[in-house]
Amino acid sequence: MIENAIVTTWTHSSYNDVWPMYYGQYEKMAPFFKHCMIINEKSASVPEYCSQIENNENDPFYKRLIESLNQVEQDIILFSLEDFILYDHVNESNISEMVKYLDESSYDFIRLIRSGIDEGQTGPSKLIEKKLNLYEVPFNCQYLYCLQAALWKKESLIRHFNSYKPKNFYESELKGSDAARESKLKGLFTWNNDELCRGDFVANHSNSSVFPFMSSALHGASYGKASKWQTSLYREKLKPLFKKYNIDPNVRGEC
Repeated sequence: MIENAIVTTWTHSSYNDVWPMYYGQYEKMAPFFKHCMIINEKSASVPEYCSQIENNENDPFYKRLIESLNQVEQDIILFSLEDFILYDHVNESNISEMVKYLDESSYDFIRLIRSGIDEGQTGPSKLIEKKLNLYEVPFNCQYLYCLQAALWKKESLIRHFNSYKPKNFYESELKGSDAARESKLKGLFTWNNDELCRGDFVANHSNSSVFPFMSSALHGASYGKASKWQTSLYREKLKPLFKKYNIDPNVRGEC
């Protein structure tokens, strides 16, 4: 069990059909994590080992998130969404070492995937820690901040959202990188020459051998549309999981 970090999942009760797959895959692929869920209303459908932090969905996004994070005991969180579905075993040793490294460093976060990095724009990423394959997210990167699975110093994430106070989920990412530069946020990402993930809606990200997850299994909500299963990108990974967790993809639809 990784004692000094916790998976902190932002979700909504309307995604309760996704939770069995999300938590079921954690139980199989990464049973060593503690869990808490940030949700609009508490639910009996959540596993007993996952604590629930309720927020008021009538409040702006930043307020809901900050007030919820202030109730998390751990100083390091793995910030996640309910559709970041694991599809292979997580490297516990590497994650544990990353938690320790982040806690003792001057960095604010470690992104668990190489995402949004355009070296044609920013130049080659600087290798900071060779053993853990940690590279610095370029300060001039278009996506200095993005909603990907990442280890965060909790106080850094709170400070970040409090600096620009995004009203909704979409605005948090749209304005997040400029806000991160203004507050001089510093981040790393892990990359072990993992292959590029290709699909209809991919924004330049690779797969992750340390934390193998779908980024993301659903598509649409961030653009004000209905969330559908992103089978155009993850068909081979999702198909056996639909069967395992008795999920009919036609209910949400596919894209």
